[in-house]
Amino acid sequence: MFVVKAALVTLGASAFLAAPAPAQTPEERFFDWTDLPFDEAVFAGRRARMIDALRADGGGVFLVPARTGVSHGFTFRQTDDFLYLTGLETPDAVLALDADARTATLFVPPRDARFESAARPNDFPGRPLGDDPELARRSGLADVRPIDALGDAVAAWVAKGRTLRVDAG
Repeated sequence: MFVVKAALVTLGASAFLAAPAPAQTPEERFFDWTDLPFDEAVFAGRRARMIDALRADGGGVFLVPARTGVSHGFTFRQTDDFLYLTGLETPDAVLALDADARTATLFVPPRDARFESAARPNDFPGRPLGDDPELARRSGLADVRPIDALGDAVAAWVAKGRTLRVDAG
């Protein structure tokens, strides 16, 4: 009886070891799981009205940070002003509204760190943000730059004597 059970366990282990490895879960794109709550024109209009208000109050550059991607166990929820002006739930990003040039620039990380895990690649296969061309096209924010470029942009604005305003939330 013991020999039969040992043989069955050995056969079962052999079958498990011979089974093909599970396929890698493909990374998902931002708009694979979400969409803007309104048409992109609504957000463009909101940004344009904010730029007009800033121009009426002296101009400058208005920085609107997004919420950090660390949720401490709770569901991620974007800051109200960033969501209102972009419609995006992108963590660790900053929207810059340049009232004098009448432009909007989104500084965003290349990838969403919440969806990256080398230890669990099938559960967290990755999600491009700045590296995803659909983000710019579908959001209506044509100027999407890496978050690493924000420091240089701020330094350039300061060097030119520009007024910087920061939404403190």
